[in-house]
Amino acid sequence: MRPMLVEVKRRIDLTQARDELLPGFKAAVDYCRREGWRFRIVTDTWLKRPRSMNARFLWSYRRDNYGPDIADVLMANLRKVGRSPAIGLVESCYQEFEDQMLALGVVWHMLATRKIETNPNLPLNNNSIIWEARNGAS
Repeated sequence: MRPMLVEVKRRIDLTQARDELLPGFKAAVDYCRREGWRFRIVTDTWLKRPRSMNARFLWSYRRDNYGPDIADVLMANLRKVGRSPAIGLVESCYQEFEDQMLALGVVWHMLATRKIETNPNLPLNNNSIIWEARNGAS
């Protein structure tokens, strides 16, 4: 993946101050071309979409090293049922509240690392329907 330079602006600023912002955007595009980077303008509206909010929530779960044995239990049960609400899967695997909360963190990790999937266009919550990733990510 190439590096990306992202400019975040309010949508209203892009329309109202377009002429003032354009030279800076052109300079950023030129810089990115020279460096082999990508350039993208992102608006506050885009950042408030469920897909963006889900990505921000899951970001912190990407690097955590969760116990693979919990992930194995969750995945085995998910394969049996095919699709399940996240909390339903956790509750079917673990009876104790503390174990359920730990397992829910593993669900978020598995989503963040693309071992399982959900609809990214819906707000992520405990009742989000999850399933095994089609691409076989590991």
